[in-house]
Amino acid sequence: MKRTLTTLGALVVAQALLVGIWLAVEAGREATPAATASARTSRLDRPAPDLALRGPSGVAHDLRDRLDRPLVLHFWATWCPPCREELPSLLAFAAETGTPVLAVSLDAEWPAVERLLGRAPPPEVLLAASDAVAGAFDVHALPVTFVVDAAGTLRLRLDGPRDWASTAVRAEIRDAAGAGAP
Repeated sequence: MKRTLTTLGALVVAQALLVGIWLAVEAGREATPAATASARTSRLDRPAPDLALRGPSGVAHDLRDRLDRPLVLHFWATWCPPCREELPSLLAFAAETGTPVLAVSLDAEWPAVERLLGRAPPPEVLLAASDAVAGAFDVHALPVTFVVDAAGTLRLRLDGPRDWASTAVRAEIRDAAGAGAP
């Protein structure tokens, strides 16, 4: 009987210890902002792949046509929760700073984008014209953002969501864009 009570007591203490560890880990997760938990930045120096895009009416667009100055190229999708959360602040960043932004949805068709953004999505929002776009830009998880200079060179890759109101993020974008940056 004494052995059973000792074993039972040890199990209760072990369980309490495991619950305490779990609570500590969860508290640490809540303290880590989602925008930085999975964020990674990489410096690049390579030509941007060709990028064919589609507007809501089916009109074709090309990345090269937009390269009169540096721009932010952002890949997202409606089925990506961090993307949906981040997109409004990215579009606000573009409006506030005058930074050209292309928010390229990897959704297959416009109805999903229109359900999220309305019938007339902002002009910065376009659809990837093919599934090959994600592969060409090595996009395996969303959101992913690139800074492209006016010559069409990828200068910076930002994996994961960002706080677009942050002065640090804005400075990082401006520094990567280089001369002619907004």
